Amino acid sequence: MRGRQVIAALAIVAAAAGCSGSGSSGSSAATTTTTVAMRCRPATALLTSVLTSGLRPKSVALRKVTVVRGADRPDAYYVVADVTGPNVHAVGLWASTADTGSGPLFALNDVARRTSVWKDATKTAHPYALTDAGARFALGCS
Repeated sequence: MRGRQVIAALAIVAAAAGCSGSGSSGSSAATTTTTVAMRCRPATALLTSVLTSGLRPKSVALRKVTVVRGADRPDAYYVVADVTGPNVHAVGLWASTADTGSGPLFALNDVARRTSVWKDATKTAHPYALTDAGARFALGCS
């Protein structure tokens, strides 16, 4: 009789371990969510200030400025922001070589080109593109 109790207890432990294993796939989803949230990071105050200094007209403002490091280009950072102002409420996308505001900024989409003084990102020595994985991901952060 005692042997059957031990076997039953082992079966319960094994079943619990199996549930724990399937629970880990649930935690994997949580990890994925955390990873996504970590990739969409709020921009530093310096980066936001530098980006804002190049806006035109001056009545244009930025909200929710976010930075994403490029997956396919380790030296690329994509900066996305809600651009608001007279007759403007859209998402702007810029590219940079630094996420701190210390690197050059380039306007990547039409909104960024129309509302800022930054050079066209598609016409640099190492052009950025809206099809870059980091750029596509960044647009999902806004």
